[in-house]
Amino acid sequence: DTDGDGMCDGWEVEYGLNPKDSSDANGDKDCDGLTNKEECDYNTDPTNSDTDGDRMSDLYEVRCGVDVGGWQDPNVYNERYAVLFVGGWDVDNNHARYWNQLVDIYDLLTQYYKYESNNVFVFYADGNTPSASNMHSGFQGYEDCKEISSHSTMIDYDAKESTITGFLDNTLKRKVGDEDFLYIWVYDHGSDDHCPKASICCWKEDNANTDDYLDDDELYNLLKDCAYKRIAFTMGTCYCGGFIDPSLLSSGSTAAPEDVDANKNLNDLAGNVIISLSQDYRPSHSWNDEGFLYHHQVALNPFGGDLMLGTATYTPGRFSGVSPDTDGNHFVSLYEAYIYAKENDDYTADNSATCSDRPQYWDSGTTVGDLGKTTYL
Repeated sequence: DTDGDGMCDGWEVEYGLNPKDSSDANGDKDCDGLTNKEECDYNTDPTNSDTDGDRMSDLYEVRCGVDVGGWQDPNVYNERYAVLFVGGWDVDNNHARYWNQLVDIYDLLTQYYKYESNNVFVFYADGNTPSASNMHSGFQGYEDCKEISSHSTMIDYDAKESTITGFLDNTLKRKVGDEDFLYIWVYDHGSDDHCPKASICCWKEDNANTDDYLDDDELYNLLKDCAYKRIAFTMGTCYCGGFIDPSLLSSGSTAAPEDVDANKNLNDLAGNVIISLSQDYRPSHSWNDEGFLYHHQVALNPFGGDLMLGTATYTPGRFSGVSPDTDGNHFVSLYEAYIYAKENDDYTADNSATCSDRPQYWDSGTTVGDLGKTTYL
């Protein structure tokens, strides 16, 4: 290291730096936000902003992965997969807000977080964009749906129970590997018809004998053999608190009566698991620009700067007045997003005179919150 800048001469020569000029240690040859010295320390390519080619910048994988014990590594190809599910139930119960939030989360993942669109699997109603054939008219009807034509190719599958179970049991397991991240997002009706189990309402099958629900233990069984490095859930359905064990619900929350350990929940999945839920075991409240799920997505959505370059800025909370980026690192973890959504949910007792939603959170960290604080999309 002739110039004493912490970068060996051979490395500097290999990447076109000057081994006799110490000032180039603070340069940023590939303009990715990491200095040349940091690139040397992390063994990344200072001429390539994405060393491993997985569509996450080296800076993003260092700050959100290596530095905090997260799942990303700039020298390991980490694929990211997302399953976005909106059942809708039927024409009368399929509302515009479901479509609108689906558009928002899809754009968030593919545009800001650079998910490969082929790895974002969208399940929606009958498999077609909103129209009179799958959604009612009038208030919250198909006339209120946004950006239909620009998202006409977004939908991959219908949201029938047989379709989602077949996908999770076969297709997904063949794709996700043990270095990959899996994100499952659900905005839909939920049911307690199978109490003490919690259920997601799927699009009704033509066959009247079908069940049309996806229960908590069924979802557990479909995912328990799936490989992943980390898996995260965000759910905005009624009764979704039933997808975790009653003992894990926050103080004062309503649990499914007679829910027992024999009924497997999402917290029973092995490995690194993060779960954010809009409610305990009761009906949940939501609207176009209100409620837990809306604020959760606002938290993750930068309104300025560049996410992959570490310059993103975020929207202060409607009620809290605080940015979701509480540690000021220009990235928002899933735990930070949960806290922001909980504090700004229009329907919690703190923010509403008529509603009392109780958002729920659990992760498999040593202390609840530890894993979510180091997990970024």
